[in-house]
Amino acid sequence: MGQQQLLLMILVMIIVGIAIVVSINTFENTRIDANHDSIRQEMMDAASLSQAWYSKSDILGGGGNSFTNISMTDLQIDESAGLGEFSLSDVRSESFNIEAIAASDKTTIIGTITREGITFTESVEEE
Repeated sequence: MGQQQLLLMILVMIIVGIAIVVSINTFENTRIDANHDSIRQEMMDAASLSQAWYSKSDILGGGGNSFTNISMTDLQIDESAGLGEFSLSDVRSESFNIEAIAASDKTTIIGTITREGITFTESVEEE
C-alpha cells in the first residue's frame, strides 16, 4: 500500500476509536439519567400515596393530618425494582424526606414531601 493509504487507514481507526469512546460515555450517562428519573418517579408515586394517607383519618388507617407515623409500607415503594436503597428521614407532622441512594452511581436523591407536593435535591456522588 502507498503511504497515503496507510495514513488514511490510521486516521480512520483513530476517528472510529474516538466515536466508540464517545458512544460508551453517552450510553453510561443515559443509564444514570434513566435510573435517577425512575427514582424520582417512584418518589412522586409515593408522594401521591402519602398525601392521601395524610388526609385520611387515623381511625381509617391514615395519618389524621400528620405524617408522623408514616412508614415505607404506606408508601408502597418497590424495593425489588433495583433502582436503589430507599429510606425515610426527618419525619415531622407537616413533612418528611425520602432518601434514595441510586444503584447506578451512588448519588443520593432526596425528595421532601409536604401536603402540597414534593421537591427534589440531589447530592454529589459518595466516594
